[in-house]
Amino acid sequence: MIYKTVNLAKTTLQQHEIEIKCSETTMVRGYINELLHAILNIIFNAKDILIEQNIVNSKIIIELSLEEKFGCVKIKDNANGIPSNIIDDIFNSYFITKEDDKGTGIGLYMSKLIVEEI
Repeated sequence: MIYKTVNLAKTTLQQHEIEIKCSETTMVRGYINELLHAILNIIFNAKDILIEQNIVNSKIIIELSLEEKFGCVKIKDNANGIPSNIIDDIFNSYFITKEDDKGTGIGLYMSKLIVEEI
């Protein structure tokens, strides 16, 4: 599922010269399509900020592991992090950091619901 997600994003990332790496796979059970949607949303958010900040040698790294009895997916980029003044709000519905015509503010909110509720 992770490789499928990466392949969906790969062409767009290559167009913007963003490298994406994924660690070894880990087998977990879950709702694949829903998790794919959440991860793809996070990848595209990372892409947007890497482009916005003109990061040289842009990278997105996906790390998979098992922690206790749960699968863990960590997604990192080499942008400058989330500002501390908004970190508590990024998962709120309709919270956006982009210009009004470039985001709806529901992507991270929906991703959080998918991960927590399903």
